[in-house]
Amino acid sequence: MEAEIAGVKFKGAGRLAIAFTALTTLGGFGWSGFTLYQEFLDLREVASAYVAPDLTYLEKQIVELDGTSEALQGVVREQVNSMKEQLGILQTSVYDLKLELKQDLTRVSDRVDTQLAKQTNILDQQDTRNRSNVQTVRGIITAFEGRMDNRITKLNESLDTLEADLDARITYALNNPLSN
Repeated sequence: MEAEIAGVKFKGAGRLAIAFTALTTLGGFGWSGFTLYQEFLDLREVASAYVAPDLTYLEKQIVELDGTSEALQGVVREQVNSMKEQLGILQTSVYDLKLELKQDLTRVSDRVDTQLAKQTNILDQQDTRNRSNVQTVRGIITAFEGRMDNRITKLNESLDTLEADLDARITYALNNPLSN
């Protein structure tokens, strides 16, 4: 016997193999369809038995978290405003301190300038006195030198006179006829 499927002719054992393959394929499709249908029924039963969970607890927590978040935002806002105030006070204090330091520095600079001017004036006066003292000492030295020159001149004159007298006496004594 021959079997023809889709224009192909089969004979003997080949027919049997094809028939067996076709039957098992149809059985597999049938089994898959039944399983799929059973799963669909099970899913429908589970879906119809589904009860939505009670989310009121979560909603309460969300509302509480929103309230807490708003409270935290308020606290953070207060802290930021407080920090801004403290920063403003600190900035004012730093500015005031800067002004005070500038004034102190100006006063110290003025004192230093005043003291420097006084010291310069004292040094100028001392320099003037030193110059005057130098002129005085030079005058004293010049006067002393003049007096010494006069005395030396007088001494030289006295020596010359004494020498002339001595020469005259020696000459007189040598020329004296009695002395020989």
